[in-house]
Amino acid sequence: MATAIYTTQRAETRILDGTATPRFLVLPWVQPDGRFPLARARPPYMGRLNRGVGDGYAHFTRGPDDAVIAPVVVTMTAWLDEQLADDVIAALSNPFRLATWSVGTSTFVTAAGTGASILNGANANFAVPQVADDAAHQRVHVEWLFKGKVAGTLDRGFRHEECWFPPELQVYGEGDPNTLSLTYWCFGKLTTITAFTAGTDITPALT
Repeated sequence: MATAIYTTQRAETRILDGTATPRFLVLPWVQPDGRFPLARARPPYMGRLNRGVGDGYAHFTRGPDDAVIAPVVVTMTAWLDEQLADDVIAALSNPFRLATWSVGTSTFVTAAGTGASILNGANANFAVPQVADDAAHQRVHVEWLFKGKVAGTLDRGFRHEECWFPPELQVYGEGDPNTLSLTYWCFGKLTTITAFTAGTDITPALT
């Protein structure tokens, strides 16, 4: 049986803003450690008996959709080239709460409200919930791609939409000087991809 093997030396992450043709920053991976939930949670199903008896009339009822709209937690740790540190940190949902969200020489636009619809417990699409009373809650899309052993063949990855990086959970310099430990909450759709979304690369050239 054929097996696709993905190596950490040939993978990258992109942080995309919410413009129609997104600006994105590339995080080249060196010794990463990521954890990727495959899908959003479904609501609980509660058993109902027939007057306390488990017979042919026993059934399930669907619970509330709290689990559906709860953010999905994604974590990663990687070594990061120090030349990228300032721009990468700035791209993490504007952690310094700048009036103009600047990433390098570019301006990022929040991705809040730009993601695809998600499914509720009844398997119907609805818009991703927003945090309307917090102007500092700014979201990005995040894409991961693991390269196949042959370039462009069997590439596989994930697209996580409307992600929020809580600033207090991001750690730079933990352990080795250039270690970056990231945690983000995905409020939107989680899908698999075979290629990155087209956009404008604003990653600074390394010297």
